[in-house]
Amino acid sequence: MDIERTMQFIVEQMAALTAREERWREEAEERRRRTEDRQSELAAEFTERLLQSDERHERDIAAVRDELRRAIRFSVEEHKRERIRRHELEEHMKQLATGQEELRKSMQKWLERGGNGHQLSS
Repeated sequence: MDIERTMQFIVEQMAALTAREERWREEAEERRRRTEDRQSELAAEFTERLLQSDERHERDIAAVRDELRRAIRFSVEEHKRERIRRHELEEHMKQLATGQEELRKSMQKWLERGGNGHQLSS
């Protein structure tokens, strides 16, 4: 057995192993960099989508608020119109009641006179 050749073989194997180990480290570093880059891209994309979602949400909420304001305004206007209609109806009902009372009095007088001018016998 030749010790020098054996030593030379061991040195060559260690050098090859060191070279392979360095390549593995470089490849691992490259994978780590790609993974970090992808994570950064995904984080940026997520942030952009989140911002867009927030903007869309704010627009939707603003639209709902506008609709509510409009609905409340229409409701208030309708309430005012209904109050006016009710007041007009009450006035009309008072006029009818007054007319009815006048008719009742007139009929009572007519009946007391005997209806068609003849006195009623009691």
